[in-house]
Parts: sequence; structure tokens; C-alpha cells
Amino acid sequence: MLTLDKIYKYEPLWGKWNVENTLGDGNLSKVYKMKTKQNEISVVKIFTIPTKVHHDEFYSNRQFDKEKNEKQYFYEIVEKVKEKIETIIDIEKSDNILNFDKYFIKEHINSIGWDILIKMDYLKSLGNYISENNFTLREIIKMGIDISNALELCHKNKIIHKNLKENNIFITDNGTFKLSDFNLLDDSIEYSCPEIMNGRPYKSNIDIYSLGLILYKLMNFNRLPFVPDYPKKINQDDLEKSQLKRLLGEKLIKPRNCEDDFGNIIIRACESDPELRYQKAGELKNDLIKLMNKYSKEKLDKIIITNDINKKNELTGVIEKENINDIKINQY
Repeated sequence: MLTLDKIYKYEPLWGKWNVENTLGDGNLSKVYKMKTKQNEISVVKIFTIPTKVHHDEFYSNRQFDKEKNEKQYFYEIVEKVKEKIETIIDIEKSDNILNFDKYFIKEHINSIGWDILIKMDYLKSLGNYISENNFTLREIIKMGIDISNALELCHKNKIIHKNLKENNIFITDNGTFKLSDFNLLDDSIEYSCPEIMNGRPYKSNIDIYSLGLILYKLMNFNRLPFVPDYPKKINQDDLEKSQLKRLLGEKLIKPRNCEDDFGNIIIRACESDPELRYQKAGELKNDLIKLMNKYSKEKLDKIIITNDINKKNELTGVIEKENINDIKINQY
């Protein structure tokens, strides 16, 4: 369990960085904005191993592996996380993967546990960006291309993201989209595909499903499949029914803002049957590139997401403002 002031005992981080404020506060990790005396800005993410899930797994598996003690079991998890971080650092030269600059792991003195801190670039999340800006068709397709490119590289390096959502996609000042938060702890249920949620075997195209759902939502007035059409209000019953339909594999209709080839691409990416879904991220990327080249400038410059849509979705509960000056776009 993370405490509010845990990060401060490590200052100055990497010899020169001090925490300014909290950017994100989840159950398993916290993200902070950092600054140097020279006004350089960066981000640090901190999380602790073991989590409650790790404790539960240890006691569940204990009957099968009585030779392994608690510290040894959790240290092996730390080593796996360390290996994944170093793999990401090795492949981060891609323009579409958020830079993991540095990291360190600090073992607790009086208890079994390790704090892991990762330094990253300071960028605006996709969720935050579209809450403040109009979003064009060109930008939506480019986001799909950029993140497909990042996934293609990850999958070649045997990394399945498993945690793809708007707040793990970031945008630079020049409009390049970057992927971050590579499931270093536990899986996220947001945008999860039916095979994950139903405990079936899965492969790397689960990430394509999640990206497809993000594209679907962006082209459907910021609403996921099977909820009432924008601008109708949404209640809890609507949300539960829509998620159940999706996870049971009910056929999706095209998003309301794309009835043409883009709609077909999105539906294929969101296919509930993994064998009918895109098998490789590169396949999705290539189809999106062809689409971008096919569309006219006038069509690509069309505004799809407006501030008015965001305001109305906020009023109906589709966008939830957190108390940390960030925007979380829920899986509605």
C-alpha cells in the first residue's frame, strides 16, 4: 500500500529532481510531476511489490510449493518486473513508446517489500488532451497508426501490453502519439477482450482489441458499444448491460461517425473471436495508413470530438473529472 509521502524520502530523485505535485493516484501506483532547479520537468511513477494480489497468490500457491519462502517468492516477481522494464528501455528508441529514462529499486528495511521508481517523459495523456481540444479524423487515424506501430514493436519483443486505455496513450507537442504503462503490475479490466475476462487462453492480439475499442469510442461520440446513443443520458444499468453484451460476443455495429472503410477496420479490430480479429498490429497499421492516404484533406480535417461533446458527456457521467486536475475517460 502506497502512502502519500513515500516518494519524498527519495528526494532528490536521481540526484536533482524534486516532486512538485501528484498527476495520478491509482490503487497500485502513483505518478508525480518532478522539477529540477533548472526548471527541467519530468515524471516519476512509484509502485510497491508485493501487492495484495501477490500476497493472495503466494498463500494460494503455498500448498504446491512449500520450499519457497515469502521473500523469495516476492523477489522473483521483482526480478520479472525489472526484466520487463529493461526490455522496454531497450526498445524505447521508437518514436511511439514513451521514454523510460531511468529507474531504481529500493528494498524495504523493516518489512518484505520493494519500491520501484521509474522516470518518464512529461507529456499530456490522450484523455486529458481531448478534454481540452477538438480532435480531428486525421488525429484519430494517426493515433491508431502510431499506437499500432508501438504494439508491433512490443509484440516483436514478446511484450503484451494488457493495459491499453486512453490514459496510457500520450501526445507530444508535434502530434506524435506514444504508448506507456506496460502492465508492470496487474492486468487492467478496462477495454479488456472477452477471452481475458472469461479466463480463456489469449495471444498478443488482445492489445489490438483494446486499441480497436479506443478507436470505436472516439468515432462514436466518446461512447463504447451498446450504450444509448449520444446525447442520451446513461445509467448504471445501461453500463452493465452494454459490457455484458460486449463480453458475450454480441456483434458490434459500426461507430456512428464512420460508416465506411474505417468502420470496417474498427469492427475487425474489435472482433470478439480472436481468430477473426487482426492477428498482427502491423496489419492494422497498414490498413490505417492506406485509409489515411485514401481520404481527402477535407475529410481528414473534419472535427470528430468537440468540447461540446465532452461537456455533454461529462454531464451524463461519461467523463469523470478527478480531483488531481486530470481527466479520466471511463469505459462507458
